[in-house]
Amino acid sequence: MLDGHRDRPLLRRAQALRAISLHAEPGKVTCVLGRNGVGKTSLLRALIGEHPVASGTIRWEGADITALRPY
Repeated sequence: MLDGHRDRPLLRRAQALRAISLHAEPGKVTCVLGRNGVGKTSLLRALIGEHPVASGTIRWEGADITALRPY
């Protein structure tokens, strides 16, 4: 299970994402929708560790993975 939560912008460089709450469960389809430039790619890059997270947490099966490197 993947969980992400934040009350402030997700990225340090750009404030593309604000007040994000995401919960993805195993065996279920989770979809991120939105028009161009609203932060879909930025969200996914932050979730996999390619973009630094300014505040909040990203959890995988209950463990905080916010500060882990993508490799």
